Amino acid sequence: MANRHQFKQSRAERQRRIFSEEFKTKKVREIEQQITTIAEVSRQYEVREGSISKWMVKYGQHYMKGVRTIVESQSDTAKIATLKAQVAELQRITLVKSRYNWSSKTR
Repeated sequence: MANRHQFKQSRAERQRRIFSEEFKTKKVREIEQQITTIAEVSRQYEVREGSISKWMVKYGQHYMKGVRTIVESQSDTAKIATLKAQVAELQRITLVKSRYNWSSKTR
């Protein structure tokens, strides 16, 4: 296996490198499948982690796509309707009790 010291390049040479889309896609898949990490790819190929993160956004399946999944057991509207029904029931019970107390005092 080749090591990175065999491919050591100057900063100017590294700045001019262009990685193929196939290479980027392959590395992104490896990161997504947890075969390797962004940091490992960064060290191995002397590429900034920020560049690899951009590859993740562009070629990745789910990485920071701006899609969020929110799971609610009950919708807010249903919760509000339930709470309103509970308040109405409590008001009815309170009214019945106050009428009972008022009628028992007047006797």
